[in-house]
Amino acid sequence: MKYKIRWQLEHALAVIYWSIAFIALFFSLIFALEKAEIHFKSFLFLLLFLVLVYLSRQRWLMLDKNGIQVTYARFWKKDFFTYQDIKQFRFLENKIEIDLPKETLEFKVNKKMLLLFKEASKEIIPIHLQKEG
Repeated sequence: MKYKIRWQLEHALAVIYWSIAFIALFFSLIFALEKAEIHFKSFLFLLLFLVLVYLSRQRWLMLDKNGIQVTYARFWKKDFFTYQDIKQFRFLENKIEIDLPKETLEFKVNKKMLLLFKEASKEIIPIHLQKEG
């Protein structure tokens, strides 16, 4: 069984990301209002805004019996970690931390996704990794 857990950017990065996205939307509206019609530049910035919205929905953790796949908004970057590579999981108020031998990954999630991760961890993650922190 596979579980897909959506994660979000840290607050500071989210503000920067969405600021850039809305700047593209506002430029699109400005160019459309300048000529009172849909202009090429207007369409281009609207397309950029829609791409940024689409990419913002592409962050998730995929849990299955073999390990965890981490997918980022950058479509070319995907990481896969087997459960043997993971030292420990920590569940905080709105964060999941995964300790690896060389680094610690932090994923900000909402409460619903945190509960789903905990349920999935009881089913498919080896027992020695299930430590509450």
